[in-house]
Amino acid sequence: MAVRAGKMRPSQIVSQFGPGALIDLPTLSMVVTGIEDWDTSNARRVDEPRLARKLGVGFFYRPPYYHHQRRNGGLPARVFPRFMVCPRCNRLAPHTAFKFQERRNPEYVCTAAHGGGRDHPVYPARFMVACGRGHLDDFPWHYYVHGDELDCDAELRLWDSGRTGAITDLWVRCPVHDRARNLGQATGAMARKRLPKCSGFRPWLDIKSFESCDGEMHVILRGASNAYFPVVESAISVPPWSDPVQLAIGEYVDELAKVNSLEDLQMFLKFANAPALEEFPLDRVWAGIQRRRAGDIGVADLRREEWASFTRDRNHIDPDAEFQTRPTVVPDEVKPFVANVTQVVRLREVRALRGFTRIDPIPDIGDLGEVAAIDAGLAPLATKRQSWLPGIDQRGEGVFLRLDEDVVRQWEERPAVDDLYKRHSAAQREWYAARDMKEPETRPARYLLLHALAHLLVRQLGLECGYASSSLRERIYCGTGADAMAGILIYTASPDSEGSLGGLVEMSRSERLGPMLDRALKASKLCANDPLCADRVVSSTGTQLNGAACHACLLESETSCEVGNNFLDRAVLAGTLRSTDTAFVADR
Repeated sequence: MAVRAGKMRPSQIVSQFGPGALIDLPTLSMVVTGIEDWDTSNARRVDEPRLARKLGVGFFYRPPYYHHQRRNGGLPARVFPRFMVCPRCNRLAPHTAFKFQERRNPEYVCTAAHGGGRDHPVYPARFMVACGRGHLDDFPWHYYVHGDELDCDAELRLWDSGRTGAITDLWVRCPVHDRARNLGQATGAMARKRLPKCSGFRPWLDIKSFESCDGEMHVILRGASNAYFPVVESAISVPPWSDPVQLAIGEYVDELAKVNSLEDLQMFLKFANAPALEEFPLDRVWAGIQRRRAGDIGVADLRREEWASFTRDRNHIDPDAEFQTRPTVVPDEVKPFVANVTQVVRLREVRALRGFTRIDPIPDIGDLGEVAAIDAGLAPLATKRQSWLPGIDQRGEGVFLRLDEDVVRQWEERPAVDDLYKRHSAAQREWYAARDMKEPETRPARYLLLHALAHLLVRQLGLECGYASSSLRERIYCGTGADAMAGILIYTASPDSEGSLGGLVEMSRSERLGPMLDRALKASKLCANDPLCADRVVSSTGTQLNGAACHACLLESETSCEVGNNFLDRAVLAGTLRSTDTAFVADR
């Protein structure tokens, strides 16, 4: 029986609540099922050939909407955790032991005699277990009480002594065998003795989906942030794929498969319902189909192709294209180190959900080679590989800055900068080794510089451009060797077809951008948490691979940073107590 339980935006599904994620509703907790269970008849196709080719799929689907008349579609989910608790009689049992009521807010109720003559709502258990490979299961309540001595499936009791509000106030008891245990022993070192090994359960795929796993279980709360870390890949649509005719063709790729001539195309448009294609001249549509079939889709490096598009001179801007840039004057305040400033009047970003992790996050990275290096750690979105992935497209605007390559290389050649890079590189290798991940190539010193500058710019723009800083995103263009890159894109995008409001383009004007960057760089010299922040050394033992960086100076919203607030160090911008000769911009 399918019950409509709640609402969610498509962008939330891709970036926060994809398959395997838990959704807390007023009276239920549910896990989103795998994409093979999705009804794609109510889903719009999202086209981005470059990203699709790189991810090894044919296309992307926007999460399906719910069709009110047909009563189908929407995002399928199933109840999880399966154990429920009655706050009146303390019953702890699977949800099937309670009565389900389909109301405006569906809920399970306990029918035991509580007094007052009415059933009482029950609520999902607060505790679950998960492992680093993405497996998720109910807390092993019976095993925790009985150990492996007894095989018991009787209803349990969960009560709170109410003394301190801590976990040590919670007790689980088996009334049949008169055994009880405090939940304070379920965490920390004691948990290794009280909990079994991971069951390998994958409830988002199927209630009978298990795989072999001997990993260590971690007890997590139902709403814990480490219960789900989506791995999202993104690409900016650049010419020729930002051409509106290519976007229109992308909606009908399957239907156009048998169109082999201009005459076939004319016949197709005569009988098919393809309003998006009818807006363009016939010969333009046919030319677009031929280009797509020629296989001229770059896959070598998404960032490098975008870099080429941002740095290429343009004398003509197509007003209908989804990629529009306009070079502007470099402010005097930053001319010593900024080579070009480009106004990104319009852009289109496609974001796709590739998989997810639990317990430890994997950064949202555009260099897909790094994702391949740790692909084994991703939990799958389906039991079998699908020809598509969940995706959304967003439109917006931004500002692109290209640093002077000669100035960046001179900075990298300083002995102090080389020492700083070696410390960060060693910490990165240790961090991946501690998590049993295949080590990708360590990030060069210039990435630390570009990333710190991007965070500084996002924080300052959030104060001055009219957008909340959490709505701004960074995109780092970093490369060494013959095809060196050193640039940053700060942009905002929304699912609305009209995009954003023009605030970033306005801030990229020379008379505004120069003073703003100057203020930001001066502010980086001192942090409210100095000298503690300035004296921090990058280490692999913490949750973040940062040097001198904290929430008072460089850290920003998780939605803004492409690498989860990692690889940051204020020493590259202004120097610190520990690193005095690493400042990229001196004497501000």
